[in-house]
Amino acid sequence: MNNTKRRKWQGKEKVEIIREYLLEHNPISDICEKYHLYPAMLRRWVKEFFEAGSVVFDNNRKKESVREKKRTMELEAKIRRQQSVIAEITQENVEMRKNWNGGI
Repeated sequence: MNNTKRRKWQGKEKVEIIREYLLEHNPISDICEKYHLYPAMLRRWVKEFFEAGSVVFDNNRKKESVREKKRTMELEAKIRRQQSVIAEITQENVEMRKNWNGGI
C-alpha cells in the first residue's frame, strides 16, 4: 500500500467490492490489491454489510414505517383543518373590524 490521500468510498462501490469478494469468491488479497484497500477495511465492510442487512428483512420496520406515514398524513390533515379554521376566524375578524370602524 502506498501513502496516497484517503479515498471516500460510496456505498454503491462498497457493495460492489463486497459482492466481488462474496459471490465471485475472489481472494481478499486480489481485491485489496485491485482497489488499494487494507484487508481489515474489507472485513469491516463485510461485517457492517451483514449487520445492516437484517433491516431489509425486518417486517416490524416496514410496519413502523407504514404507521409513521399514516400518522404523518393524519397530522397534516389536522393542521390543514386548523389552518382553515384560523383563516375563517381571521376573515370574520377583518369583516367585524371593517363594520365597526365604518360605523363611526
